[in-house]
Amino acid sequence: MTPPRRHPERGLTLTELTVAMVMAALVVMGIVGFYMNSQALWFDASAMAITQREGSLVLQTIGR
Repeated sequence: MTPPRRHPERGLTLTELTVAMVMAALVVMGIVGFYMNSQALWFDASAMAITQREGSLVLQTIGR
């Protein structure tokens, strides 16, 4: 009679899980940093466009 076969253990070790979590955190931090930088650039460009538009209106008013 042969002994019953054991199924190989499945799952992740604590080390593998930790490495995966650290890598995921780095990716998320990169995405959030990119988003925040893009948001700041958009606000700056928007403020500059508004300022230029108001300046043009002032010059038109003075020109009349």
